[in-house]
Amino acid sequence: MGVVRPLSLTVATLGLVACSRAPQGPAQAAPAQAATAKASPGAAAAPSPAEVAAAIHARAGRRFTAVDLLRPDGQGELPFDVYLAPMIVQERLDAGTPGAPTPGEVVLGEDGRATVVAGDPTIYYARSTARLGGEEREQLAFLWWYPGEGDGLRAQGMRMTLGRSGVPILWEVLADPGGARLVFVSETLEERARQQHGEPLPGRRFSTERALEEAPQAVVARAILNGAMPMGPFVYLEAGSRAARTLLCRCSPAEYDDVAGETLYRLVGLATLGEQGLEKSAWTAELPALTGDAPGPQREDAAPNWLEGVLRLPDGV
Repeated sequence: MGVVRPLSLTVATLGLVACSRAPQGPAQAAPAQAATAKASPGAAAAPSPAEVAAAIHARAGRRFTAVDLLRPDGQGELPFDVYLAPMIVQERLDAGTPGAPTPGEVVLGEDGRATVVAGDPTIYYARSTARLGGEEREQLAFLWWYPGEGDGLRAQGMRMTLGRSGVPILWEVLADPGGARLVFVSETLEERARQQHGEPLPGRRFSTERALEEAPQAVVARAILNGAMPMGPFVYLEAGSRAARTLLCRCSPAEYDDVAGETLYRLVGLATLGEQGLEKSAWTAELPALTGDAPGPQREDAAPNWLEGVLRLPDGV
């Protein structure tokens, strides 16, 4: 795949951000979150990290009835194999209902700021590196934004980290309504972590997870099959919220009943937004700011060593 150049991971100060409507899940005893926003009098308490994780695990086992499939069109030259791009599985509430809006294109609006317009479905990609075990590992991030208003997440995305062999071993989801940092691990990685670190810690489901007190926002949602070849995953998005129900290897059986529609999307480098006068950024739900705008605070999961800090990874990944 050639040399991977580290990418500046910044959060733009202006733009649309994903909403944070928290899903409800079964209550479990868990340590309190290190930092909790002050609730207004009479407001319901925010879900604990264990409650958020329980809701994520509960939805991960739900099967879709009808879906729309979005897959890359395979056009143009890419700095990676097109098979590494994700396949989006968008839930429909009913096969006879209109499909959900597809990702739009980021352009300069009349007010001189970034906006999302309907048209050719577009997913933006960026390359970066993660630091695991003192070594750099290649990452590919895919981000997309939705046009129009609505109650669902305005942005979604997926970032994968490749192992030494070039096969993905870790996947992250950009946005979750509950504010969690969703991570999916390969079954092989989870098994190696279990062998080295033992059984999952109290309140956790996977051996790759650190204690709730150490990483309250990070949730390993599922361990998924390893593909024999480097391939992007199926990304299952729920109707309405656009929350990621699960990610699956393309070699896994489908977890939906019927395909109601199929759409091609184009892949565009995130860096090309700079040609429109928009500051390029990566791994943020916010729209890019105008070039020259001061960057906002960096997301904690933008740091190259973030995964190593929130997961119990085995040696030699």
